[in-house]
Amino acid sequence: MINWVVALLPLLLIAGCESNVSDAEVSQIPEANGENCLPEKVAELRTQDLRERMSSLCLREGNFNASEPRQW
Repeated sequence: MINWVVALLPLLLIAGCESNVSDAEVSQIPEANGENCLPEKVAELRTQDLRERMSSLCLREGNFNASEPRQW
């Protein structure tokens, strides 16, 4: 019996980690910009999962300037 429980424990842990946010709610996440990334604006989102997704977008928001290719 214990071997059975030990074998299924990782599956149960992984199954509990799925996102509870629907596709419709993801489309409601505002654009990641300076105004929408303020802590007060992120705190106004409905669920914790939406707040985490918005925070992740805000962390990745920024300007990427590619460097010039170099010839060695």
